[in-house]
Amino acid sequence: MLKKNYAGSILVNGSERKIEVSGNPVGRTTIQLDGITVYDKTPFVHKETIEFQPIPGKKAVLRWQQVSVTGVECDVTVDGKTSTLSGLTRDGVLKPVGQEKRREFEVWMAGAALIVFGIVSLVMNYYDLKTGHYWTTLGSEPIALVAGATVCIRPSAYQGLSQTTQKILIVLGVGAMFLFHELFLSLWVPR
Repeated sequence: MLKKNYAGSILVNGSERKIEVSGNPVGRTTIQLDGITVYDKTPFVHKETIEFQPIPGKKAVLRWQQVSVTGVECDVTVDGKTSTLSGLTRDGVLKPVGQEKRREFEVWMAGAALIVFGIVSLVMNYYDLKTGHYWTTLGSEPIALVAGATVCIRPSAYQGLSQTTQKILIVLGVGAMFLFHELFLSLWVPR
């Protein structure tokens, strides 16, 4: 993964301090506070967060956030207050993507996972049926594929629904999976 640079400011004991981060989530990360290096390590085991001390006795946490397929941002939390750092380019500063886009990306990834599940499951069923066996979850594939495609096409539409509506859609999806499964067992599989 390529090394990226981020910059911003954080509040430490009520005063604003300039912070610069250089690195990536799986490689070496260097954190400088007002030009002084406070963290410079390559993790042996990848972690989502990095804990460091901006000043002796004060704990801060840097968290890497995936905001797109190739985009990463980082947040720094000190005393319960979080600051999102802007990514630096050769030409200037990029604005952080923000929480809405992060959430939209998470929803999109869930949709992509549903599509992958549906395709892999259908391929497994195809080969199982050729040998006279069947996988009993065949009813879930059409729902997973339709739901995944819908979420990938318009992640903001699902995100804009209320929690109650999201729960109702999940219950309806599980019910439809059960119905497809029972239809498959009664119509296709010889007993």
